[in-house]
Amino acid sequence: IFENKFYIRKIDINKNIEYIDNYINKTSDKTVKSENEMDEFIKNIYEVKLASNKNIDQKYVFFILSQIMKEDNVFEKNPEKYFGFLKLIVEEFTKNSINRPVDYTVSFTNEFQKNSNGIHIGGTKQIILNDNLLKKFIENKDLKLLDTALHEGIHAEQRFDLDNKNASSYLRYIQKKENIIRLNNSNFKENNYNEMFVEIEARERSKKKLANILSNILPKRDDNSLDFNVMFLSASQNIVDFLDNEVQKEQEFYKSGMSKFSQEQLNKSEDNKKYVNDIFFEILPFSNSSQSDLLTCLKK
Repeated sequence: IFENKFYIRKIDINKNIEYIDNYINKTSDKTVKSENEMDEFIKNIYEVKLASNKNIDQKYVFFILSQIMKEDNVFEKNPEKYFGFLKLIVEEFTKNSINRPVDYTVSFTNEFQKNSNGIHIGGTKQIILNDNLLKKFIENKDLKLLDTALHEGIHAEQRFDLDNKNASSYLRYIQKKENIIRLNNSNFKENNYNEMFVEIEARERSKKKLANILSNILPKRDDNSLDFNVMFLSASQNIVDFLDNEVQKEQEFYKSGMSKFSQEQLNKSEDNKKYVNDIFFEILPFSNSSQSDLLTCLKK
């Protein structure tokens, strides 16, 4: 669109979409090795996004992700050239994964602490991902990037439900209790991170989503099994089976967490009880229960 100077031309978005769809149909089972071909494809993607002012269609995003997972792909041969475009693809992947009517900004940074992969900031509707995850994804096909993107997207769904007083599930009710405790106890998240229900849900559902996505976009072996290897797997393991096992672990966290959750933390001091009394009825999304019922339920 831009060559040395700015100029405006009419974009026939239908022709762009036709080109993109035809190209994906023609090459979905192949590895794109020609930079010229990929550059033309990317140009059409950008033009559709600019003209439509919408997120990139998820099927186009999946095509790019599937190319990264193939051997000798064009992106791993020239990662610096395509790094900005692949950031956009993962940003769109993350936004498309959020199954709520909410608009988030997704970005990358290289300023995370050593063990941080991503962060969800509900107040300003931001998700920030670690640059290094994208580099590992391009160079080593490390799936931690996609898992983190989906994980943070689930936190966005949780925040939407809690902000809009959507208490359709007991899980959301418990997560609201966690938020109350966190606001009054600065050490609660750090001390209970692995067993917090917001985190258990995000870990479990992100792996379920990722397993489903990979089943559709990973290259297949001759015997129709998935042909993939990532840094945290041995070559002999099946990635989807691995993710299924991780989901089962998280479900065990649910069971153990239910028996241990928050009674000790909540009733730890008179200050906690007073704090809950002061703000509970304003923020907890239940309107049909009596005050005494709600307090009894919370203390449990």
